[in-house]
Amino acid sequence: LASAVAMVLPAAAAARGWGVTEVMEVASGTCLAAYALKLKMDGDDDDDDKSEGERKEHGVQQLIAIGIMGSLDDMCVQASLLAGGVLQLWHMLFGVFFGCCIVVALC
Repeated sequence: LASAVAMVLPAAAAARGWGVTEVMEVASGTCLAAYALKLKMDGDDDDDDKSEGERKEHGVQQLIAIGIMGSLDDMCVQASLLAGGVLQLWHMLFGVFFGCCIVVALC
């Protein structure tokens, strides 16, 4: 994804300090905000007619979508850390896995 952004990023934007990481952070934040607005607009305040299972499954789907969109900017940073040799792949996977476990446990 980062290489696709790098291919379409204009040189003028890069000259003004808009690198791939900055563009990815703004894009992922925008996607997350748009999804939050969509959830707010589609939100039903009257959930009494839905069963508990229906509400729970809908919540899990939303949690997964929010997690993926919120992690787009992290992918860019992690890819550059791997390419630069700062982290090894297994270090990063170990940290990301346990970080996700903590988030899921809190939710």
